[in-house]
Amino acid sequence: MFRRGQFDDAFCFFSEMKVKGHPPNRPVYTMMITMCGRGGKHVEAANYLVEMTEIGLVPISRCFDMVTDGLKNCGKHDLAKRIEQLEVSLRGV
Repeated sequence: MFRRGQFDDAFCFFSEMKVKGHPPNRPVYTMMITMCGRGGKHVEAANYLVEMTEIGLVPISRCFDMVTDGLKNCGKHDLAKRIEQLEVSLRGV
């Protein structure tokens, strides 16, 4: 499990990237989503996934799987369904 300081450092670094005009790329978003998912921060992971798509980046399938599974496991079924629909709309599956 991730320690609190590691989350804080990663979130701070991520925010600084955007503030300094360095937009995060797909691997950086993937890392943030993975870290949130493993740390039980499933809603935050979903927010990063949506933000990623809003700037034109397509998440890898594993990110969608991790986020939807995590949301379902913590009882956020409606949000999980919206994330699944987002994946379908992006991939045309």
